[in-house]
Amino acid sequence: MAKILKNNSSQPKISVIIPMYNTEKYISQCLESILNQTLQDYEVIVVDDCSTDDSVKITENFIPKFKGRLKIFHHKKNSGGCAIPRNTGIKISSGKYILFMDSDDILLKNALAELYDAAEKTQADVLHEERFLITKDRSEEVDGKTQLVPITWERKDEKGFVKKPTVITDNLFERLQQYSRGQFYWNIWSKLFRRDFIIENCLEFVNLSAEDMIFSFQCLCLAKNYVRVPSVIYFYRIRQDSIAHRRPPMEEYIPKQLKIIIEGSKFLRDFMKNFKIFEEHPEFKQNVTDIFIREHFNHLRNIYATTPIHEINRVVEKEFLNASHIDAALVSYFFNQANFFRVLYTQSQQQLIQLQNQNSTSK
Repeated sequence: MAKILKNNSSQPKISVIIPMYNTEKYISQCLESILNQTLQDYEVIVVDDCSTDDSVKITENFIPKFKGRLKIFHHKKNSGGCAIPRNTGIKISSGKYILFMDSDDILLKNALAELYDAAEKTQADVLHEERFLITKDRSEEVDGKTQLVPITWERKDEKGFVKKPTVITDNLFERLQQYSRGQFYWNIWSKLFRRDFIIENCLEFVNLSAEDMIFSFQCLCLAKNYVRVPSVIYFYRIRQDSIAHRRPPMEEYIPKQLKIIIEGSKFLRDFMKNFKIFEEHPEFKQNVTDIFIREHFNHLRNIYATTPIHEINRVVEKEFLNASHIDAALVSYFFNQANFFRVLYTQSQQQLIQLQNQNSTSK
């Protein structure tokens, strides 16, 4: 990571870092939600990634309203994602804690106050919000009459959601067990980070569209105090035209996902080499890799459902033929998964035949 600006005695309590690219329709609501916070001791860092619409102009109009608490940083070249803008925000931030926001999302009025108080009381390295808000009908529009509903992408155990800020186990074995069961989702905007924790561990976002998944996993492994909070204070806007949801043509999208899978898997494996537990318990290393690859294969479901398999094979074969090396761990994963699903398919076919036979004999 490049040179980091040091905190000073007048540091704000929270730095809100917002990557921005062509969100002229939404950036006003995002910034208004920060202006209206009950906690006012913060700074806002908007990192513009070469927007071509009026996003920058709209943001600049907010500068007087923030009275010195809003900074705008302009990239000279579009990075194609949120990773590099977030890294830029970290470098120029000065708050005790960091909250990452998407430029089309919204904070409830008490968000910063709740998160800061919980972090101070628990001395948290990472605060993990278990739930967030979306619109009831999953539309993009939000006003005072919009119905919001809390949801989670985590699988909860029998204990359910926490009722108060709760420090989870510092036993990495137990944390990895919970991670393997889907107990931690990785959205970066669902967390508050102690800035010094990020700096001390030299953490930065990998320039892949899987950056939040990798960064969150690193934090789960490294944080001394990892805290779950019951706060439901973040509104996540689901947009089909966003970077996260946009689907380019197959010829572009499959290579992109394969690059994420190959490079992201390698990065995670290299990171896990720093922890003896992954050597002692290789099942955890396999689980982490499985979760990562499965998540990004899920993004390809629509392509597999609507495209002839020979067309998909043509694109995939081209990518592997052009690869400078073959990733043995990834090939092993593909082989095992393919055979695993072949077994499942065979078992399902056998069960279907049995049911058909039972139905025919009962008539």
